[in-house]
Amino acid sequence: MDYTYQFEDHLREHRPSRLGQRLWWMPAAAGVGVVIAEGIYLAATPYGQLSAALAGGLPFIAALLFLVAWAALSIADWTYPPEKHYREAQHTAACQALAYILAGRRTRGQRPTAG
Repeated sequence: MDYTYQFEDHLREHRPSRLGQRLWWMPAAAGVGVVIAEGIYLAATPYGQLSAALAGGLPFIAALLFLVAWAALSIADWTYPPEKHYREAQHTAACQALAYILAGRRTRGQRPTAG
């Protein structure tokens, strides 16, 4: 039973909201990379040879990546309090059930087993 409980905890830890808390930095880092690439492109290319698509498009791509990172972190923050409340309630219920089971074994004279 202990293994099952640990596996359920593992699954709960990898819900989408927790995943957002862990992975928000990936689009943010990609956005920083795009900003750096844009700076290198602007510094290395003469003014007359700048591509409008690259000079104008890369800042929008970086902004989109930062927006995705912000959204992932915000969704994770918004959904975490209900998830935390659910986990605390489930833990309390599991402790009460275990105490009830152990109390029943003690009244019947059985030895409690480690679970």
